[in-house]
Amino acid sequence: MFQQTPGKFQTTTRSWRKHPGFRLSLVAGVLASLVLAMAPAQAQMRMPQIRLTGGGPTVTATYTASTPGYRWARGVTPRYQWYRGAASGNTSTFRAIPRANNRRYTLKTADHGHRVRVAIRAVRSGKTLGRGLSPSSNRILHEVTAPKLSGIGLVGNTITGKLGVWSTEWRTSVYWRRGAARIPGATSLRYRTRPADAGRSVSLVGLGQYRFPNGVHAIDRRVTHKRVRWAQRLILNASSSRGKLFVTMNSYARRASQVRGNGKVFLYDGSRVLKSFWLNGRRVMTFHGLPKGRHNLKLSFPTNNFFAGAKATRSVIVR
Repeated sequence: MFQQTPGKFQTTTRSWRKHPGFRLSLVAGVLASLVLAMAPAQAQMRMPQIRLTGGGPTVTATYTASTPGYRWARGVTPRYQWYRGAASGNTSTFRAIPRANNRRYTLKTADHGHRVRVAIRAVRSGKTLGRGLSPSSNRILHEVTAPKLSGIGLVGNTITGKLGVWSTEWRTSVYWRRGAARIPGATSLRYRTRPADAGRSVSLVGLGQYRFPNGVHAIDRRVTHKRVRWAQRLILNASSSRGKLFVTMNSYARRASQVRGNGKVFLYDGSRVLKSFWLNGRRVMTFHGLPKGRHNLKLSFPTNNFFAGAKATRSVIVR
């Protein structure tokens, strides 16, 4: 139709442009177009790449929402919200975690078996200028905890280790150490202590490994220590003659009689300390001037680094 009557169309258009109402509407339209063109740029500012750093996918670890190499524009405040989703990572399963609105988030028991991610809003003067979302974490695993040890730390005793619930999903291995050195062949949860362990600390190292589908290989290690000592046999004999008290003492390791007990001991007469001294194997002592009558003697050998504590008693009459 316009091609058939070009003159009329052009004339009519020129007559519209001369009309005051047309000029006003044209200006308003241009301004509106400018506002619409500028609004998306303000509401959708370029957001940085968001990463989860500083932690690992295990309960009690802490993730930090990081924007490496990026500085927020002046007046812009980042607002955080953490989300929890299914282990599959399906985006439709993520839901906001109540009160998880800080830059850092510590994984809780409720996160086990799930994934987490964080969203950031860039806010200035109460208006949201942009939104960003981090990739989701790997599936959250149980925390690797230190093994629990049971058994008395004496030479010749068996110490048993137990791993926590984390061992049901991590690939686990264990080994024993004496000090910082591995004990050859000691790679089970049970270990029978040896003379070489006396005075040393033995430890069970629990190692957990997990390989995620995306190739990330998580490794964690926890250690529990136990001091090993000699059990000892403490001997106390006493006799008296003409106001004198003769005391014979001896101490040696129960599983190795050639190993002499060595440590500071206390000899009591009732509740009173008669004498304190260093005992290294056998020792004989004579006491003078004690009151006549019955004396209840007690020899106390406190625990030290090499020997477990022991006590021995003897009753004697001084005439």
